[in-house]
Amino acid sequence: MTRRAVLAVVFLLLAAVSASAVDDYRTRIAVLPMKNATQEARYDSVCQTVTETVALVFRLMGKYLVVESDEDPGLLQVDATSMETLGAFAEASRYDEVLVGLTSKDDSGVLTFRLSLFNRAEGKYKYESVSTARGILEVFDAADEITVGLLSQVSDIHIGFGGIEVAASSGTGSYTVYLNDARIRNPKTMLGKVLNGTYTLSIHQQRILGDTEIYRGEIKVFEDETTKVSFVIPSATAAETAYIASQKAKLLATPEDQIESLLSGIAAFQQQSQGIDYDEALAAQQAQALTAAGARAVEMLKAATAQADGAFYAKNPDFKTARQQYQELSRMVSNAFDYAAVTNGTLAPFASPALVRVAPNGTVVVLDASEKIRITSSPDGRTLAQEKLVDDALSTFTDGQLAFDASSRAYYVHPELGAIVELDSALQPIRTIPIPGLQQDPQVVTRIAVSDDGLIYLVSGSQVVVFEPGASRESEIEKALQDVLQEHSVAAVNGLFIDHGGLLNILDAADGTILRVDLLGTLRSTVQLPGLMTDSAAAVDGLGYFYVTIPEEHRIAKYSPAGQLIASFGGYGAGPGEFSSPQDLAVGPTGTIYVADTYNNRVQVLVPTTPPILLADVAGYGMTLARRETAAEKAQARLGITLENIRARNVVVPVIEGAGLLGAAAGLAITGGVFNVMADDAYLQYQAATVPATVSSLHDTVARNWIAGSVSTLGSEIAVLGAASLLTSALVNGARNAVAAADTISQIQSFEMDGEYELDRSRYRSLSAAESIGFWTGVLPPILGAGTLFALQNVPLDTGYLGQIVAGVTVAIPPFLSNAYAGHVDGGLIASAIVADALTAVSAALYLAGAPQWTPVDLGPAVASALPGVYPALNNAWKTMQRTLALNTMVAALGVRLAAGAMDMGSGWIEAKNTNLYRAMKKTPAPEVSLGVLPDQGLAVAVSFRL
Repeated sequence: MTRRAVLAVVFLLLAAVSASAVDDYRTRIAVLPMKNATQEARYDSVCQTVTETVALVFRLMGKYLVVESDEDPGLLQVDATSMETLGAFAEASRYDEVLVGLTSKDDSGVLTFRLSLFNRAEGKYKYESVSTARGILEVFDAADEITVGLLSQVSDIHIGFGGIEVAASSGTGSYTVYLNDARIRNPKTMLGKVLNGTYTLSIHQQRILGDTEIYRGEIKVFEDETTKVSFVIPSATAAETAYIASQKAKLLATPEDQIESLLSGIAAFQQQSQGIDYDEALAAQQAQALTAAGARAVEMLKAATAQADGAFYAKNPDFKTARQQYQELSRMVSNAFDYAAVTNGTLAPFASPALVRVAPNGTVVVLDASEKIRITSSPDGRTLAQEKLVDDALSTFTDGQLAFDASSRAYYVHPELGAIVELDSALQPIRTIPIPGLQQDPQVVTRIAVSDDGLIYLVSGSQVVVFEPGASRESEIEKALQDVLQEHSVAAVNGLFIDHGGLLNILDAADGTILRVDLLGTLRSTVQLPGLMTDSAAAVDGLGYFYVTIPEEHRIAKYSPAGQLIASFGGYGAGPGEFSSPQDLAVGPTGTIYVADTYNNRVQVLVPTTPPILLADVAGYGMTLARRETAAEKAQARLGITLENIRARNVVVPVIEGAGLLGAAAGLAITGGVFNVMADDAYLQYQAATVPATVSSLHDTVARNWIAGSVSTLGSEIAVLGAASLLTSALVNGARNAVAAADTISQIQSFEMDGEYELDRSRYRSLSAAESIGFWTGVLPPILGAGTLFALQNVPLDTGYLGQIVAGVTVAIPPFLSNAYAGHVDGGLIASAIVADALTAVSAALYLAGAPQWTPVDLGPAVASALPGVYPALNNAWKTMQRTLALNTMVAALGVRLAAGAMDMGSGWIEAKNTNLYRAMKKTPAPEVSLGVLPDQGLAVAVSFRL
């Protein structure tokens, strides 16, 4: 834009005196970013241009030591509203002068541009330049005017301008222009207006053997004239060709046991030879060398991985060792293939890009705050379509969020409608989806993510909505997610996305945390990312690395899956790889990063230059190792929990306690028998008595003994119930302990670590439903049966069948229906059901046999005379046990059934959860990916996905 006030080298004629001789004595000047007080984004670029121009000119004058905000981020926080605050800042930071700029707009629409130079020693503005503009066409003239006005005051020299036009007459490739050895960020704009004079112009190119100067010459610029400079970009040299050949030979000669050395060598070679855009033959030679080295690296990695797989899939697996081996291999790949980005270009110009997303099919969607929405294809930046998903009448839509599903359908949260607009893979509107139960607040951003099977996740403030279009809400998943957010005190969600591992990532930028939960809402891990800002945005690549915008520092940060800061790139500026408050970013299928460089009015495309992007096999193997490491970690944790729960005390203690209760039951039965006999004897005396006082006394004795006998008998039955329950728990725990470890290992090893799995919604099991089934079929029936049996135990035999029938029916209900609903077969519960049914059958047979005839024990007259009191008591106890045998047998059946039902309810929801995590997972076909280098696109990579 030639009308901008980009006076890149206005006072180079004044630099005749070498600045190096007076470095320690130069005036130290701070250049604050020009403030745009109009609140209109279209003037941001003007303010930025004026700031950069004046800073560069002061720097090239030689007598100033210029500091900008990219060197001192504290300049972004300076309060320039008063000279007192400026003075305090200048004094504290030891700046001699401070340059302040302001753009404002009055009620009539007149723009005012102001540049002021504050002098610390004088405590006031020493120079000031003001200009006005009444329309957009006058803006750049006004900016020129204030820039020239201020510089004229400082130098008191007449200023005349010409221009410089630089072009390559032959050859191809990117290059950098230097004027008097000062880098020119954007030659088209910054050289459009240059002070007349004599300059040294040089052209540099980043070539395979390093930065190379390919042109240097002295040029003259005359007022109102354009000086044209033509140069030649040389093709590859013999030294460059020989270098690639030698590096290939060196890499292929790496010994078999030195994987890390080979990976590091590949990374170093590619880093050094990146960006070969000046010779096609040399680029092809480099690609062939990398491909050959990458193939050898994959072979070596596969051999090492096979050893770790042996530990994982062994009959007696060692998951810990396997995990350590996977970690070591993964570390080698991650360390060797660190991320470095070069600018591949920019997508079509935007007014103010606020959000960018990439679909699985490679389509890039950019939400532009001024143009509503722009849809651009990837990777060449060609505009594919343009849709306005928000009415023109709406003042803003930047709160609208967008996500893609696995089939590249887009789901856009319409902030005004409170609904979701669904678009097909061609980005044509399909339908409007109501959001059930969401109370949308216009001041709160509603984040959205869509799982591969079409489940929509929405978070808006403290509200969580999870649903499938056309179906009811998933209340259990919503509650689980809300619990996670509350537990971690998440005040605002800044990002919501599903990674390649199928986990939902929740970004809490204020806390610098990413919460990783599964699609059922269970927290899997927490990743702490240091250095985040409250307005940071995040994305994740296929290897699990996080990329985060740091808007205030104008850069992008990369973190490992564990949250370690790996790299940071960018910085304030408008050149390639530089940013101005980037607001959002997205990572494409091959690792290409799309950055919404908001205040530079563009979307930058950054391509990783390390081997994963060029060596598809190595990149894929990095994901293979990441999956194996995760699988081994989960296997180790799960098997550890299983082994911890296998304890002998779970069997021994219930057996001991059950035996104790059986003894108590026998004691209570004997006691009850004694009281019953005493009641019978008193009753016979009561019938024979005639004296009123004796009759009354015997009546009371009969009642007391009968009550004592009934209570003792009831206590005996309760003890039998408890003993049966404890022995049943020992039976079930023993059966579970016998197969738990083997079942866990079998289930873990049934998953293919190279496979992709997703939840089969048809096999999903509700945790609350499993628990409810366990209560209604496992716990409640035996409680009702026992209550009925105890209530009717003293009813005459001809009507006592009612308690027997009710108890028998409740016992007949299987005590494993909750586990069956969850898809799990529990041998211990099935065995308990068989035991309970057998006891019920025995009890029924005893009842059907009729009242037992008491047969006293006859141990002979000698024993009877020797134990005159004990002998009758034993016979009385034996009589009682004969009479209550059928009842106690049914009580034992109820005890077995109650314990089994309670254990079914307790384990049913756990097994339902295990079903959702393991049994209900189905293998999905992997996408077909093809990689290729596009002609004339440098390192851009063409990607096609077919699902």
